[in-house]
Amino acid sequence: MVTIHKNMGWNLLMNEHKSIRIDGETLNVIGVENWGAKARFPKYGKLDLAMQNLPDSSVNLLLSHNPSHWQAEVLPKYKNIDLTLSGHTHGIQFGIDIPGFKWSPVQYIYDEWAGLYQSAEQYL
Repeated sequence: MVTIHKNMGWNLLMNEHKSIRIDGETLNVIGVENWGAKARFPKYGKLDLAMQNLPDSSVNLLLSHNPSHWQAEVLPKYKNIDLTLSGHTHGIQFGIDIPGFKWSPVQYIYDEWAGLYQSAEQYL
């Protein structure tokens, strides 16, 4: 699968990071394999490995499939990760989001299942 993506021109970040420099500014994009704190999802992701030799930048962006990773490992251990982008829960694919009402059965498993969440200066 990794080779197929590489042949299509995609660079999968497998417990590693890449830096993007534009006009003297740096954005670090950090990617980890799946890491889940809920249910029986495996913890393949190695954030410590992905963060090794991370250059200084104004923004550190983490790509981590499972949002439970944010509360369980990112918030307590990695204060320099500004934004984590996750999916996994399919909350709005199987849910209701209308003005004044937001519901999905996934909310009974995941604290963060759709939308923007904040803890101090970190976001999911």
